[in-house]
Amino acid sequence: MRDRPVIMLHYVKEGLVRSPNIIFDRIEKSFGDTAYQFVHLNQKNLPSEVGIVKVIRELYFEIRNVKPDIIHISGIAEGLACMIAATFAKCPKRILITHGLSSEIKRQKCYKRMVFKYLVEPITLLLATDVQCNSCFTYHHKQIKRFANKKRRMIYNIPSDVCDVEKIGFREKFKIERNKQVFVSVGRIEKDKGFEDLANVIKEIKGDSCFVIIGEGNYLEEMRKKLKNEINNKKVIFLGKLSNRDVNRILLESSVFVLPTLLFETFGLVYIEAAFMRLPSIGTDRGAVPEVIENKKSGFLIEPGNKSQLKAAINYFITNPQKAKEMGEFAYKWGKEKFEIEKIIQQISNMYQEE
Repeated sequence: MRDRPVIMLHYVKEGLVRSPNIIFDRIEKSFGDTAYQFVHLNQKNLPSEVGIVKVIRELYFEIRNVKPDIIHISGIAEGLACMIAATFAKCPKRILITHGLSSEIKRQKCYKRMVFKYLVEPITLLLATDVQCNSCFTYHHKQIKRFANKKRRMIYNIPSDVCDVEKIGFREKFKIERNKQVFVSVGRIEKDKGFEDLANVIKEIKGDSCFVIIGEGNYLEEMRKKLKNEINNKKVIFLGKLSNRDVNRILLESSVFVLPTLLFETFGLVYIEAAFMRLPSIGTDRGAVPEVIENKKSGFLIEPGNKSQLKAAINYFITNPQKAKEMGEFAYKWGKEKFEIEKIIQQISNMYQEE
């Protein structure tokens, strides 16, 4: 007889895939070992690497051996194999957390988008017993409403608890003057995350500023080459992949967060964490980003791909440092109220406990 419900958290390539797995790390940390017993289901392979049948088989045997009361599955497309395996293993409660909809990614070939839209996403959503939408954008998305209308619930992702973050002398280490505006970007260094636009705009910025780029990705080396002169002049600093704690330490000594993504972001966790560090943000008016940036109050929303608006927003903060601080304070107060961690944890617990 179990004294606590066993909750299996679905990790995709644990230790390699960052953002979706961080969400489960925070859920487990938030509850500790009192209310629930958490176990990890590590999906070591992707269907594109070894075939979906092999992935389903591997996951099925692990789920069947553990017999969890609940399985919390990561992502609509990423979760297809796990959802099928959990259904075959007769797991009674299969919670799907939405990270994004692959059918919305325009850079994919048309036939792939159709496969996601009419096969992968419907199957995953239909087999789920509960669908955790991590933003109003996903909650009201027509694909979610069509296949999971009565199973969906709106629960934001848990932001990082940054209350104990301390300064590490980042500015001193890189010889950045105290009054210089530091713009920081965090994410996958990809063109569709807006880093190509950002690189082009950085080359045009004339004001006294510094740009810090954190992350790894396919566009990283090309971006480095494009900004070679700016790197040599200490205008641009690349820091590579950092832990979440070290990212927050950098944010603490920065001025503005900027990520002009071209994608349909389904939540925008990085903008919230920047707000928790009292930074205003520059983001795009796309997907769920308007839910986490109050335009002209906690930052600026620009049109995706509009380099003129991106340049104008950056220049505004360079020439108005006091306004950047005021907007950062608004972002902090607004973010703490809207994305209250304890409230989100209680919503997740309610979801776990409901029959």
